[in-house]
Amino acid sequence: MLIYFVLVPILIAVSLFLFPEFKAGKVLAALAQAALLMASLHLFALSRAGDVITHAGNYGGFLGITLWADTLSAVFVMLTVFIFLIVTLYNFHARSNRLYWFLMFTLEGALLGLFLTRDLFNIFVLAEVSSVVAAVFLMYNRKHRAM
Repeated sequence: MLIYFVLVPILIAVSLFLFPEFKAGKVLAALAQAALLMASLHLFALSRAGDVITHAGNYGGFLGITLWADTLSAVFVMLTVFIFLIVTLYNFHARSNRLYWFLMFTLEGALLGLFLTRDLFNIFVLAEVSSVVAAVFLMYNRKHRAM
């Protein structure tokens, strides 16, 4: 279940990058964000009863990627998905190109993976991906000075 919190934003990012002319792409992105918010609320309810653990690829131990959601990480996932839903709805009618949407949803997937992993190597990789995407976001708007 936890793997979908990482995969869904990345799949949305790739689909919006590959099909920018698709008018319903932003609608599907907003609906997917709403579905992720509902799933994060469900994850929070599950994590109140106990930790939620998913082994990606069904490899246990040190071979696979283990995603782990306790109550604190479920709260961070819920807040992240809520903020990205608000940003998606705010920029729904804005004239932003496909690179903006790709970067935004890639950043969301990396942040959600960062909050759900317990492995130091995966934390390092996802922090690097998040920092690269944030740096590209800083350089995104060349007309105005970036804050």
